[in-house]
Amino acid sequence: MKKNYIVYAFMAAIVMLALTAGCSKDNDSDSIGNYSYTGSVADSIDMGTSVEWASHNLGATVEGDSGVYVSWAGASSLLSKYWGKGWRLPTEAEVKELFDSCTVTWDTVLNSQSISIAGYQFTATNGNVLFLPASGVSLSGSDSLTNVSTYGYYWLSEKHESFLNAAYSFAFSQDNSDMYGITTTNVSVGLNVRPVRGE
Repeated sequence: MKKNYIVYAFMAAIVMLALTAGCSKDNDSDSIGNYSYTGSVADSIDMGTSVEWASHNLGATVEGDSGVYVSWAGASSLLSKYWGKGWRLPTEAEVKELFDSCTVTWDTVLNSQSISIAGYQFTATNGNVLFLPASGVSLSGSDSLTNVSTYGYYWLSEKHESFLNAAYSFAFSQDNSDMYGITTTNVSVGLNVRPVRGE
């Protein structure tokens, strides 16, 4: 069944707040705060969509790990440096296609420290499964995380058309079982990345 997506005012408020706080210029660092890169290159999963999805987040080693919290520009830098050619940030259309093509449920998995982490599980019509952990957000250079196991925030590839220091991201929560919202986020905020490759 085709799913509608919404913009969550409460999620947008948290991330939009960062538009006026912290850095006002693009941040090309590998990570935000003390969340340094230690991950491995993921396998690609065919979810029956136009692109293949990474089996885990950028900076992670298993599907339940949050991975690195990285700025928008830093995400592309890390992908190029550690994952190589072909991997990139997903577009809004590709995220919508994933939600529209799959059955989406709120679930939990174990991370690499055997700690349970909540998030969205996508089940494709071909039987393949993808898990996106709800790993929260790291605001503008801060080492403290917000909304872990409650909300997931992930970078999209598109820069905002009007705001020079903003790019698009998508967000989801347990309260909206198979929906997501598109938000405008300061490029210096630390979000997670689930790469794709293909067209």
